[in-house]
Amino acid sequence: MAVDPEGTLTLRMILRRTVAATPRSPGLPSSVSFRYPDSRVFVGFRFMARFLVGIDLGTTNTALSFVDLTAKAKGGVKLQSFPVAQLVAAGQVAEQPLLPSFLYLPGPTDLPAGATALPWDKTAVDVVGAFARTHGAKIPGRLVSSAKSWLCHPGVDRTAPLLPWAAPPEVNRLSPLAVSAKYLRHLVDAWNSAPKRAAEDKLEDCAVVLTVPASFDDVARNLTAEAAKQAGLKNVTLLEEPQAAFYCWLGMHPPKESAVLKPGMRCVVIDVGGGTSDFSLIRAGEEKGEMTFAREAVGDHLLLGGDNMDLALAKMVEGKLSGKLDAGQFGALIQACRGAKEALLEPNPPRTEPSMESAAMFSAETMPEPWPSPPTRSPPTVTRAILPVAKSWPLSAPVPP
Repeated sequence: MAVDPEGTLTLRMILRRTVAATPRSPGLPSSVSFRYPDSRVFVGFRFMARFLVGIDLGTTNTALSFVDLTAKAKGGVKLQSFPVAQLVAAGQVAEQPLLPSFLYLPGPTDLPAGATALPWDKTAVDVVGAFARTHGAKIPGRLVSSAKSWLCHPGVDRTAPLLPWAAPPEVNRLSPLAVSAKYLRHLVDAWNSAPKRAAEDKLEDCAVVLTVPASFDDVARNLTAEAAKQAGLKNVTLLEEPQAAFYCWLGMHPPKESAVLKPGMRCVVIDVGGGTSDFSLIRAGEEKGEMTFAREAVGDHLLLGGDNMDLALAKMVEGKLSGKLDAGQFGALIQACRGAKEALLEPNPPRTEPSMESAAMFSAETMPEPWPSPPTRSPPTVTRAILPVAKSWPLSAPVPP
């Protein structure tokens, strides 16, 4: 990796990344360096493989996209999302557009033999992804969530076995670092096991851009890089998430939209994610007749995101029930609130009550009565309903289930 102290990013370098050319094409440089105003993010990679891969290691979901640098396509190389094979039910594997960032640590009698097998590992025990999120919520103390929030928590030893936070003594806890490495390793194995994947195209050998919050401290950044190393990734570039969003806007919108940025103008990027809210200030400049962009400032680190909305909604719903929920019930309620929230915030939200994938978890035996109907309010109303609860809930730190 390379450190560039100059602190600017040329538009030409951004555009070169989207040129339809092979890694050895004379028209494409063999290496690219992105420039930042300080050395907290040091990036630079060399094109050594067919694929250029981007990974968003999120608090609640992890995603992988890629471009095939050898593909000739009209208008340049095509950005593609990688559907991740994962357990969606006991013994059932399916490809999903996202890998939920959840880890379930089954007990010896929780599931039938072979229920957690994966195409690349028939003896797998721990579960990552969709099934971990839905089934793990039913089992108190065996579900790891929000590992990314713990990875950047300055008040704990982030390499110590802490998770699941409320695990009983018989559960072997893992560190936030180890959990993050497991998520990345799942991506590596799923990628390598894809049909017709050539040996030379293994993810370990690809150039990988891995995003981190701009407000991550040095410890969290280094631990993210270490998690990638433990997962087997050899050629990793760290990229701040708001800047990734800015580059995406530059690359995917008509040139006339980005042309409104003139030297001296500033652009604020607001990234509200699953566990953090990230703010970056990017300044447009000019160097040798070319437009340049420099990240000037980063907002304070805020552990506030979609996770906190789910918790706040769950606390609000719990307050309307006749009794207090135990850990398993409350974990399931959080997932139900997440499903309702995501349905309401869709571009075309349902006009009727949204169905919640976790609703089946609640019955007369598992949930105190009365069970309130799912909210039918518009998203802004839901947001206003969250605020009173949010003010009394400790949203500034990870909260154990």
